[in-house]
Amino acid sequence: MIKSMTGYGKTIVSNDRYEIEMEIRSVNNRYLDLKLSTPRELNKFENEIRVILSDKIKRGKVDLKVRLRDYLPPQLELDKDKLKAYWQLYQEAAELISSQEPVSLIQLLNEKSIINIKESDNEDLKEFVLNNLQIVIAKHQEIALKEGESMLSFLSDSMDKCIKSLHSIKKIVPKYKEMVYNKIKKNIELLLESELDDNAMKRLMLEVSLYVEKSDINEEIVRLEDHFNKFCILLKSKDIAVGKSLNFILQEMNREINTVGSKFNYLESYDHILSIKEEIEKCREIVQNVE
Repeated sequence: MIKSMTGYGKTIVSNDRYEIEMEIRSVNNRYLDLKLSTPRELNKFENEIRVILSDKIKRGKVDLKVRLRDYLPPQLELDKDKLKAYWQLYQEAAELISSQEPVSLIQLLNEKSIINIKESDNEDLKEFVLNNLQIVIAKHQEIALKEGESMLSFLSDSMDKCIKSLHSIKKIVPKYKEMVYNKIKKNIELLLESELDDNAMKRLMLEVSLYVEKSDINEEIVRLEDHFNKFCILLKSKDIAVGKSLNFILQEMNREINTVGSKFNYLESYDHILSIKEEIEKCREIVQNVE
């Protein structure tokens, strides 16, 4: 199962007390980066919001915006002791400078913590917020999974092309070895201008084996087949967070096919090697957005 790091979700829900608007969007990122834009009333729930988000989204840059409206007027509380203390302070200051200017009540009430907003029922608000968070995450995940389906199809097709190209390369290898042998044998015969005797033939076989060994790509082919197989298994895995693993395997594929290209310098194999390189590069671009 493949899921994209790119997703979007939005919801607006209300009840008798609150109206909440939630919007979540995400783009690809190497790690999980959560950015929350929430009203002050939700600060006490921020940790729980982060836990829920990180449980559903493993990688990506995620922005969550929340707008909350409380239909009921705020419950205000007057701190009488602070009001009296400020009033006394103003009076002492006026006497100190012999000021006749009256003290403004509005100015007094604007002092910090004179008027406080009484906290509402946190549990009701918490339940309302977290329930709707699950809704907006579900919408986000729906889009991310849908985009993941198209990426899965592309990656699967690309691996099929790589496997076919590698199979074609394997079929060419025996022909290549025979060609090397005949080419070296012919060159030596031309140099000697005669048929080779037994000792010369043994030496020829040794030279050919050494040359062929340098250009042998059997180990690289075996490793590529193993990488292709592991990649396909991950694509079918139920684990959603496979982006990092896929990217690592593609890096190994790229290293092996580059080695094949440098060792197996044969014209008939060129198109197949180039095709594998192109498909690996396409997959690497796609996998950058896989969670």
